Amino acid sequence: MKSLKIFSFILLLLGFLSCSQQDRKINLINNKIKIHFENIHSIKEYKAIVLIPREGCGGCISDATSKTTELLIKRRDILLIFTDVTDMKLLKIQFGNNLLKDPNVSIDVPNIFVDKRVSSIYPQIFYLKNGKCDFFEVFDVTSERFRTL
Repeated sequence: MKSLKIFSFILLLLGFLSCSQQDRKINLINNKIKIHFENIHSIKEYKAIVLIPREGCGGCISDATSKTTELLIKRRDILLIFTDVTDMKLLKIQFGNNLLKDPNVSIDVPNIFVDKRVSSIYPQIFYLKNGKCDFFEVFDVTSERFRTL
């Protein structure tokens, strides 16, 4: 019986720690967004940011970029950010000047989002409310949250 109580306590403690880690990452993401967008009012018009790393899961990056590009044609409330860009010429060749000049596409030139605590080898989507991230996940078009965006 005592071991059951200890086990329950450990599970409860782990639950609290994981919530605080999620909250810390959201706070860090919001700080990065604030730095990237000096004028925070300009970000309030967006419902989501899709963060695309230039290194990592190639198929995932291609899929996220193509799906986001399709969405940008219909919707103007999603922002696409490329981060960890080491070769601008290659980026232009891969995605074309038209996409990179779109006002809803941004390139993280100072690599603000390149941070082990924020970035991933997978594309991520940050869901925004009033210009602040309130939830994030690995980019997945089958996600319920993404489909109801």
